[in-house]
Amino acid sequence: MKSIQKTGITAVVVLSVIISMSSCKDTATRTTSVKKTETTALAKRVSSFSIADIVASYLVLKNKLTQEDAQGASQAAQALQLAFKNANPNKIEAEHQQSYTTLSKAAVAATEQLLANGDAIALQRKNFADLSKQMYLLIQMFPTSQKLYHVYCPMYDQGKSGYWISETQDIQNPYYGSEMLTCGSIQQEL
Repeated sequence: MKSIQKTGITAVVVLSVIISMSSCKDTATRTTSVKKTETTALAKRVSSFSIADIVASYLVLKNKLTQEDAQGASQAAQALQLAFKNANPNKIEAEHQQSYTTLSKAAVAATEQLLANGDAIALQRKNFADLSKQMYLLIQMFPTSQKLYHVYCPMYDQGKSGYWISETQDIQNPYYGSEMLTCGSIQQEL
């Protein structure tokens, strides 16, 4: 009789442990599922803000500098300013709005300096280097569906600021144009 009671008690304990483990496993799965859903929802809220027009305008500017077209670069800089102005940061989550505001203000300031330098392409390129830093950070915060590349020219500014964003893997250096058109290397695919 005692052996039957022990077996019954053991069976109840084992069954309780199995149910408890199963329940914990379900809770872990539910928690993981909730975290994934929350992360996905946050990404969707942040990604509802698009910098596609800003990036497109930046790339036109980059290409004008590559072509050594100072006047075209000025026109592209104006279009870039307009793209920043037309961007709707209200679609950005509150915790990211300050970062966007800081980066966009710095990018617009670099663009204004580029415009102030008119046809002085060497000065436009210096301002483009400042702008490219901000664009890289913006693209890191708000990825686009467009394949982009972070490119570096070690010859520009003694290796301090020769970065730019490109839409192609072919190196077309905006800092030197035809002088050193293919100087540079891809640092990162964005």
